[in-house]
Amino acid sequence: MKIGIDVDGVLCDTGTTWIDWMIKTYVDVIIKPEEFKQKMYQCDSWEINTLAEQLLKDTVVPTNIEEFWLSSTLYDNIKPNVGSVSAIEYFKELGHEVFFVSSCFPEHQRSKYNWLKTHYNSDALIACPSQHKHRIPAFDIFIEDRPATIQALVDNTNTKCIQFVTKFYNIG
Repeated sequence: MKIGIDVDGVLCDTGTTWIDWMIKTYVDVIIKPEEFKQKMYQCDSWEINTLAEQLLKDTVVPTNIEEFWLSSTLYDNIKPNVGSVSAIEYFKELGHEVFFVSSCFPEHQRSKYNWLKTHYNSDALIACPSQHKHRIPAFDIFIEDRPATIQALVDNTNTKCIQFVTKFYNIG
Protein backbone atom coordinates (compact mmCIF):
# COMPACT_ATOMS: atom_id res chain seq x y z
CA MET A 1 0.00 0.00 0.00
CA LYS A 2 1.22 3.54 -0.78
CA ILE A 3 0.83 5.87 2.18
CA GLY A 4 1.21 9.63 1.84
CA ILE A 5 1.88 11.54 5.04
CA ASP A 6 1.86 15.29 5.62
CA VAL A 7 4.87 16.55 7.59
CA ASP A 8 3.91 19.79 9.35
CA GLY A 9 1.23 19.10 11.93
CA VAL A 10 1.29 15.31 11.50
CA LEU A 11 4.93 14.36 12.04
CA CYS A 12 5.97 17.52 13.88
CA ASP A 13 4.36 20.53 15.52
CA THR A 14 5.71 23.47 13.54
CA GLY A 15 2.62 25.50 14.45
CA THR A 16 3.54 25.77 18.12
CA THR A 17 7.19 26.36 17.18
CA TRP A 18 6.06 29.20 14.88
CA ILE A 19 3.87 30.74 17.62
CA ASP A 20 6.78 30.58 20.10
CA TRP A 21 9.03 32.25 17.50
CA MET A 22 6.41 34.97 16.91
CA ILE A 23 6.21 35.65 20.65
CA LYS A 24 9.99 35.83 20.97
CA THR A 25 10.38 37.97 17.84
CA TYR A 26 7.38 40.32 17.81
CA VAL A 27 4.62 39.84 20.32
CA ASP A 28 5.83 41.60 23.45
CA VAL A 29 5.71 44.82 21.45
CA ILE A 30 1.90 45.05 21.26
CA ILE A 31 0.17 42.08 22.90
CA LYS A 32 0.88 39.88 25.91
CA PRO A 33 2.36 36.49 24.94
CA GLU A 34 -0.36 34.44 26.68
CA GLU A 35 -3.09 36.46 24.97
CA PHE A 36 -1.39 35.95 21.59
CA LYS A 37 -1.01 32.19 22.20
CA GLN A 38 -4.66 31.87 23.26
CA LYS A 39 -5.87 33.67 20.13
CA MET A 40 -3.67 31.51 17.90
CA TYR A 41 -4.98 28.25 19.38
CA GLN A 42 -8.59 29.45 19.10
CA CYS A 43 -8.15 30.10 15.39
CA ASP A 44 -10.46 27.70 13.52
CA SER A 45 -8.26 27.52 10.46
CA TRP A 46 -4.63 26.88 9.60
CA GLU A 47 -4.56 30.48 8.37
CA ILE A 48 -2.87 31.61 11.56
CA ASN A 49 -0.62 33.83 9.43
CA THR A 50 -3.65 35.98 8.60
CA LEU A 51 -4.72 36.20 12.25
CA ALA A 52 -1.16 37.06 13.32
CA GLU A 53 -0.98 39.81 10.69
CA GLN A 54 -4.23 41.30 12.02
CA LEU A 55 -3.01 41.18 15.63
CA LEU A 56 0.34 42.76 14.73
CA LYS A 57 -0.85 45.33 12.16
CA ASP A 58 -0.68 48.29 14.56
CA THR A 59 2.87 47.69 15.71
CA VAL A 60 5.61 50.17 14.92
CA VAL A 61 8.03 47.26 14.59
CA PRO A 62 8.20 45.99 11.01
CA THR A 63 6.98 42.39 10.91
CA ASN A 64 7.61 39.67 8.38
CA ILE A 65 5.71 36.71 9.77
CA GLU A 66 6.91 34.44 6.97
CA GLU A 67 10.51 35.00 8.04
CA PHE A 68 10.23 31.89 10.24
CA TRP A 69 9.39 29.69 7.22
CA LEU A 70 12.28 31.13 5.21
CA SER A 71 14.96 29.84 7.59
CA SER A 72 17.42 27.38 6.09
CA THR A 73 17.70 25.76 9.55
CA LEU A 74 13.96 25.62 10.29
CA TYR A 75 13.80 21.91 11.16
CA ASP A 76 17.16 21.66 12.93
CA ASN A 77 15.62 21.88 16.42
CA ILE A 78 12.11 20.53 15.80
CA LYS A 79 11.28 17.22 17.47
CA PRO A 80 9.08 14.54 15.91
CA ASN A 81 5.59 14.19 17.38
CA VAL A 82 5.38 11.45 19.99
CA GLY A 83 4.78 8.07 18.38
CA SER A 84 5.37 9.23 14.81
CA VAL A 85 8.78 7.58 14.38
CA SER A 86 7.55 4.18 15.62
CA ALA A 87 4.36 4.45 13.53
CA ILE A 88 6.37 5.08 10.34
CA GLU A 89 8.74 2.20 11.19
CA TYR A 90 5.71 -0.06 11.70
CA PHE A 91 4.19 0.92 8.33
CA LYS A 92 7.51 0.09 6.66
CA GLU A 93 7.82 -3.24 8.53
CA LEU A 94 4.38 -4.17 7.18
CA GLY A 95 5.73 -3.55 3.67
CA HIS A 96 3.96 -0.27 2.93
CA GLU A 97 5.60 2.42 0.82
CA VAL A 98 5.71 5.66 2.81
CA PHE A 99 5.97 9.07 1.14
CA PHE A 100 6.21 12.41 2.91
CA VAL A 101 4.28 15.19 1.18
CA SER A 102 4.74 18.74 2.36
CA SER A 103 4.72 22.38 1.40
CA CYS A 104 8.23 23.76 1.31
CA PHE A 105 9.71 27.16 0.84
CA PRO A 106 12.90 26.72 -1.20
CA GLU A 107 14.82 28.21 1.74
CA HIS A 108 13.85 25.41 4.16
CA GLN A 109 13.39 22.42 1.86
CA ARG A 110 16.91 21.07 2.53
CA SER A 111 16.35 21.38 6.29
CA LYS A 112 13.07 19.42 6.05
CA TYR A 113 14.68 16.78 3.84
CA ASN A 114 17.55 16.34 6.33
CA TRP A 115 15.05 16.17 9.22
CA LEU A 116 13.15 13.34 7.49
CA LYS A 117 16.40 11.51 6.77
CA THR A 118 17.52 11.85 10.41
CA HIS A 119 14.28 10.88 12.14
CA TYR A 120 12.57 8.59 9.61
CA ASN A 121 15.51 7.31 7.55
CA SER A 122 13.75 8.47 4.42
CA ASP A 123 14.46 10.65 1.44
CA ALA A 124 10.93 10.23 0.05
CA LEU A 125 9.94 13.91 0.31
CA ILE A 126 7.49 15.20 -2.25
CA ALA A 127 7.49 18.99 -2.03
CA CYS A 128 4.03 20.20 -2.97
CA PRO A 129 1.83 23.13 -1.90
CA SER A 130 -1.09 22.04 0.29
CA GLN A 131 -3.63 23.17 -2.28
CA HIS A 132 -2.09 20.77 -4.86
CA LYS A 133 -1.73 17.57 -2.81
CA HIS A 134 -4.83 16.14 -4.46
CA ARG A 135 -2.98 16.25 -7.79
CA ILE A 136 -0.34 13.75 -6.66
CA PRO A 137 -1.42 10.40 -8.06
CA ALA A 138 -1.83 6.99 -6.55
CA PHE A 139 -1.81 7.11 -2.75
CA ASP A 140 -3.99 4.46 -1.17
CA ILE A 141 -4.07 6.32 2.14
CA PHE A 142 -3.16 9.89 3.06
CA ILE A 143 -2.63 11.14 6.62
CA GLU A 144 -3.23 14.89 6.89
CA ASP A 145 -4.20 17.47 9.52
CA ARG A 146 -5.69 20.15 7.29
CA PRO A 147 -9.43 19.65 6.58
CA ALA A 148 -9.35 21.57 3.27
CA THR A 149 -6.61 19.30 1.95
CA ILE A 150 -8.52 16.19 3.04
CA GLN A 151 -11.65 17.48 1.31
CA ALA A 152 -9.73 18.10 -1.93
CA LEU A 153 -8.31 14.57 -1.79
CA VAL A 154 -11.75 13.06 -1.15
CA ASP A 155 -13.35 15.13 -3.93
CA ASN A 156 -10.67 14.50 -6.56
CA THR A 157 -9.10 11.09 -5.90
CA ASN A 158 -9.85 7.58 -4.66
CA THR A 159 -7.45 8.11 -1.75
CA LYS A 160 -8.69 7.15 1.70
CA CYS A 161 -7.87 9.90 4.20
CA ILE A 162 -7.10 9.89 7.88
CA GLN A 163 -7.35 13.21 9.69
CA PHE A 164 -4.61 13.72 12.24
CA VAL A 165 -6.12 15.91 14.94
CA THR A 166 -3.95 18.75 16.22
CA LYS A 167 -4.58 21.63 18.61
CA PHE A 168 -5.18 23.77 15.50
CA TYR A 169 -7.93 21.61 14.03
CA ASN A 170 -10.89 19.94 15.64
CA ILE A 171 -13.02 17.34 13.94
CA GLY A 172 -16.62 18.37 13.56
